[in-house]
Amino acid sequence: MKKQMIAIAILSAAVCLTGCTINVNDETMSAVKDTAVSMLDEAEIKVNGQPVEVSVDSDGDINVSLGKKTESTDNSAGSTNTDDAGQSQSTRPEETDIRNLVGKWHYQEQDPQNGAVYDDAGFVTVELDSTYTYQPANGSVPMHGTVRLDYEEYGNGDKVPFFAFYEDSGSFWNGIYCGHSENGIFYCGNGGTQRLVRIYTNEAENPFDEYIGTWQCDRCSIRIGQLGVVEIHWADSASEDNVWEYGCIYSEDGTYMECLGGGTLTHIVTAEDGTETRTEIYNDGTAKFSVRGGTLFWQDGKENKGMEMGFTKIG
Repeated sequence: MKKQMIAIAILSAAVCLTGCTINVNDETMSAVKDTAVSMLDEAEIKVNGQPVEVSVDSDGDINVSLGKKTESTDNSAGSTNTDDAGQSQSTRPEETDIRNLVGKWHYQEQDPQNGAVYDDAGFVTVELDSTYTYQPANGSVPMHGTVRLDYEEYGNGDKVPFFAFYEDSGSFWNGIYCGHSENGIFYCGNGGTQRLVRIYTNEAENPFDEYIGTWQCDRCSIRIGQLGVVEIHWADSASEDNVWEYGCIYSEDGTYMECLGGGTLTHIVTAEDGTETRTEIYNDGTAKFSVRGGTLFWQDGKENKGMEMGFTKIG
């Protein structure tokens, strides 16, 4: 009888869904009953969005259990993991640890006119309890919130983890993809138009401190800032100057710093009355800088400038 009731229930559901009228005799009911029992054993059924297993035992009792079984593989570095939602990710577990963000950071925004340059917009402090404070550089009221691990989901079932910054009001402020860091720099969002640059509290924390300062070789000087901004002046004469600007990152092995693109060269002519005429020569330059034996070397990837020059630190 119970099996027959199951069959009737399924037929009723079919009528509701299709709007059709179905006439059933005893022979048809017997066939439908057997089909219904078989279908229940393999059906994918959800209750309020939660997967459930529904089966019928030999006595005709209906058994319902929550949580369908899913397959998973080892979540080691670079492996793919399928979780209960059936979505996959390829991120090392240590990269999703919010403790990676604990500390003080410069919050910077990309210059819309020069993608290689980022300007300070404020400061972000992340605590061990996952709370954060954002202090705008203009001195306005600081913003408080919480950092959470969240996921961006794609149509193919994959998901990518990211650190989500939520204000205390619950509004989303910004996001950083887990693992998208380069030597103390986390880029925000898809375009990387904002970034967090770690503030080192002592010299021992910054292995590239030896780069920071002013370097000189003949008429050419190089000034390197703490945030990887490099400015080079090479005078042609008393009234003409060539200026290179690079936004650099540090190599993971600590052997060099590099601009991967967006470097600019500007030719400046100063008239007798002090007015300047600036001409941009290019804005797609690359460069690499290294320090060996206390001497700084500049490798210009665009025109091979400075290839045989060694710069001495003067300040």
